[in-house]
Amino acid sequence: MVDESQLLIMLAIGLPFIGTGLILVLGRSNGAARDWLAVALAAVTAGATLWLMYIVWLAEPVAILESFHWAPSIGLDFTVYLDPLAVMMAVVAGCIGALVVLYSTKYMEGSEGLSRYYALVLLFIGAMIGLVFTDNLLVLYFFWEIVGLCSYALIGFNTKDPKAARAGIKAFVTTRVGDVAFLIGIFVLYAAA
Repeated sequence: MVDESQLLIMLAIGLPFIGTGLILVLGRSNGAARDWLAVALAAVTAGATLWLMYIVWLAEPVAILESFHWAPSIGLDFTVYLDPLAVMMAVVAGCIGALVVLYSTKYMEGSEGLSRYYALVLLFIGAMIGLVFTDNLLVLYFFWEIVGLCSYALIGFNTKDPKAARAGIKAFVTTRVGDVAFLIGIFVLYAAA
């Protein structure tokens, strides 16, 4: 049986990832429905993070540790640790992400590739929330890579503008340097511990 905090964690992290696929499929047929679905998914994600903040800060003022078994036969678990700081950062990512999606419905109106744009923004929101919730360095690195990929793709979204393409490549190279240093740090920490 799934309790309230587990459901909210699954909504906050999983809904943007599921929404990424739904947006790409729905965007082929109906642009208006795609826009409203993106706004709804981002709003529910933001609501889930706000409800988690209420639970962690007010209802049960303790940290929450939840473990989701991805592949129990090989011992692969996804563990989240929710303390007030992690939940606050998730609220920032979820609420600002929802506002960005809402604002984008008018600002990006008429642009090409909006399905790709909304899918990338939802993927970015989900990865940011996963990044602050995870309790495992390798899963943290996985979410970090998704954030870097989405940053590159969103910065260089307008592929017809050479300036945007150069900025996207610059962001990609910069994040790769940080990624290599981060991975080395994970290996050093693993070797030392």
